[in-house]
Order: sequence, then C-alpha cells, then structure tokens
Amino acid sequence: MIFRNTYLKRNDKTPKKLSLILFLPFLLGPIESKLPKNQELITVSNQITINVNKSIVWNNLLEIPDLSKDITPNFLTDIGIPKPQYSTYDKAENVRLGYFNNGIVLYEKVKSSTIEKELTLEILMDKSILTNSPTLIHVPKNKGIEFESIQYQLEEVDENTTILTLNCAYYLNTNLIYYGKFWSKLILNDFENNLLKGLKHNIENNDN
Repeated sequence: MIFRNTYLKRNDKTPKKLSLILFLPFLLGPIESKLPKNQELITVSNQITINVNKSIVWNNLLEIPDLSKDITPNFLTDIGIPKPQYSTYDKAENVRLGYFNNGIVLYEKVKSSTIEKELTLEILMDKSILTNSPTLIHVPKNKGIEFESIQYQLEEVDENTTILTLNCAYYLNTNLIYYGKFWSKLILNDFENNLLKGLKHNIENNDN
C-alpha cells in the first residue's frame, strides 16, 4: 500500500503489471515451503555498439570509469535497485572491485582474459561488502542465487567501431523458479544495460 500510494500515483509511467507481480510472494508464501526447490543455470546477455577502437574499450573494462553521471535513472533504480558506479583493479591480486551507489562493493576475481577479446570474472560473495543491502547480505548464506561468471566479449567491426557483449551466468535455487527467473533476469538485464549504456556514453565522450 505504501509503494502504491507513494510511487504509483506519483509516476503514471510506472508499469502497473510489474507492480502487481512484485506482491506475488505475499500470496504464494503459504505454499512456497511445500514446493520442491529447483536449480537452473541462467545466462543474461546484452550488447552495445561503441564507436571507438576496441583497444580503448578494453582499457575501460578492468577499471571502469565513474559512471555516476552517465546512467539514467529508471523504474528499478527508483525503487532501490543499486546502480553501478566504477571499479578498481588490483594487479597483484588479479581482482576487480566493483562499486555501487548504495555502498555495495563486489569482489570479482579474474578467471581468464584475452587482450582486447574476452574478460571473464568470478564474483566472490563472501569477500564482497554487502552490509548496506538487506537483500544481498543473505545471498551467500541462503544461496538463492550463485553467480557463475561475468564475461565481457569484444568484437571489432572496423577500426573505430566495437561491439561489446556482457554475459552474466548464475544458478537460481528457489521453490518458485518462474517467479525468481522473472525478477532475476529483469534486474540483471537492467544492470547490464545500465552498465553498457553508461560505458558507451562515457567512453565516446571522453578522450581515452
């Protein structure tokens, strides 16, 4: 009711069907514990064309620049889904730290990389800083979502055009697989698109 009265009435463009799906767990809660828990490997993939040489794109992946001014707010960020900001890279540890606007810091170990072609990272939730997220702080313990990998792929179109693809693979463990799949894919698609659009805007508008 608070959500409906404060947000939906204030924003006529909010997808109303989405808001109804948000409350399904309250209706399904009593029967959820009686359903068998299922596991499914899911991959979310998005890509964008960046009008610069692929070497410039590559140089902005391990240490992503500050995207605070390059990401446009939307429905999900308005209701509290964290936005990516920037990342730092520790060469000695071969680790990237990804920073978000709400204080979350993801500890991302580099699994493999091929210069200007592919970068694959593994999120180590137990080493990440999640204290400012009441939802994510339970992820390592409950294992509702287990991230397998985050992968960037670069494809050269020509000397000044690069296609950047971002893939996120994760295991979903839940009693309500279809509901969990809907929300996890929605949130990760939003995250990937925010990151890719932010990178494109930042890279194309700065001398890298």
